Amino acid sequence: MKLTRKHSKSKEEVREALDSIAGDMQKKFGIGHKWEGETLRFNGNLVSGYIANSGDEITVDLKKSFFLPVPESTLKGWVEEYFNKYLG
Repeated sequence: MKLTRKHSKSKEEVREALDSIAGDMQKKFGIGHKWEGETLRFNGNLVSGYIANSGDEITVDLKKSFFLPVPESTLKGWVEEYFNKYLG
């Protein structure tokens, strides 16, 4: 699943927001994460993928494990909630 959203935050604000999102994902799903430039990569047993910041746009590419018992539409809703909470 791939989602993109425009934003008007600075590079530092986006990085801070993505760190907060990664912390939430670690608590909720036990996901590890690391930065590669302006891309936050994450990997866990239930979901993996990346969140990339390219100027005024955030792209999330999320891969759901077969073992995560929620539909893709629910995951999309969670991503949208994170966007709204952390990026406005």
